Amino acid sequence: MDPFAADQLAFAAALRRAVGHERIRVLRFAGSIVWGPRDPRAAEGAGLGEVQAGDAIVILGDLGIGPRSLPLPAGELDALTAKGCRVLVLNPYPPDRWPAAMGSSAVILHWHEALRSADLRKARTRAATSGPQAGASDAA
Repeated sequence: MDPFAADQLAFAAALRRAVGHERIRVLRFAGSIVWGPRDPRAAEGAGLGEVQAGDAIVILGDLGIGPRSLPLPAGELDALTAKGCRVLVLNPYPPDRWPAAMGSSAVILHWHEALRSADLRKARTRAATSGPQAGASDAA
């Protein structure tokens, strides 16, 4: 995800402006999002921590398909949604590059310049009625 670092920072800044700085935590991960941050300066064990039902988790990540990426452990996204979290994954790689086994109960969208909030609304509606969203992308 290193090629997308500036975009990730800009997204986090926009999210803070929209919902408030105190409501946002930004963590960088390699591989599992529950193993902890990849930043060696981060406190030991300062990973995602305990999540609560209703928490919204936005992951800007390639889910292990990009160059030099560690694969996301199977079932990790499903474990978060099973706890009642709302999980949105914005993946910079197009759905035709996603592995067939990427299905999960999270909403997964192709993160690109044409993506709009309406695409998220459509994907969330599909998630509520049909389940897994891997490959979901209305804007190409």
